[in-house]
Amino acid sequence: MAAEALAHAYLFTEGSTTKGTPFAYNPLHDLESVWWLIVYMLFFNDDVASPSLQPQERQTSMNRLFHGRLHDNQRFAFLKTPELLRAAKAHLSPTFGPAFTIIESLSKTLTAAYEASEKTFPEIDPKSFLIHTEYLQSLLEVTLREPLKTIVLQHVKRRPQEPSKASEVNGTSVTSLKRKSNADKESTTKRSRTSQIVPHASTSQSTR
Repeated sequence: MAAEALAHAYLFTEGSTTKGTPFAYNPLHDLESVWWLIVYMLFFNDDVASPSLQPQERQTSMNRLFHGRLHDNQRFAFLKTPELLRAAKAHLSPTFGPAFTIIESLSKTLTAAYEASEKTFPEIDPKSFLIHTEYLQSLLEVTLREPLKTIVLQHVKRRPQEPSKASEVNGTSVTSLKRKSNADKESTTKRSRTSQIVPHASTSQSTR
């Protein structure tokens, strides 16, 4: 999801206050979502033949960018700050370099378009949305795509999930409740079996 969509606010207004200004989605948010899909693929996978040399750092970046919480927006700075992008590149598989070049190119294109569209804020310039051709050219750059064709991806990590409130009842997890319920059922079954066996044994002794 695009950074502005997460924040539900305009973020490229060069210091202009956005308070009280209704937020509206635009085509740049869709293009940025494509960008985040590529970033996701790079962070959640290794090249089998050339895995990351800094897996823990990659996991830290992954947790920050893909934590699953809408109220904690870490993506804006990552999208528009070249230094953060270059630092993250060192955490990934070395063979992902060409893909990261595409990421950096698209980031510059997106950031420039956002800034141009919001330069006249609170008016948003729709002409700045028309970057699809340039965007597509970066994605289809042959010299960058060819080296990526031989890479075999291996999934490496999962996004950390916080326990949801719905999974707890009065502070007790649903898993714990299920375990207790299963234990109670097992205990009841054992008592039932015992009650069936004991009378039978008594009858057998009296017959003798």
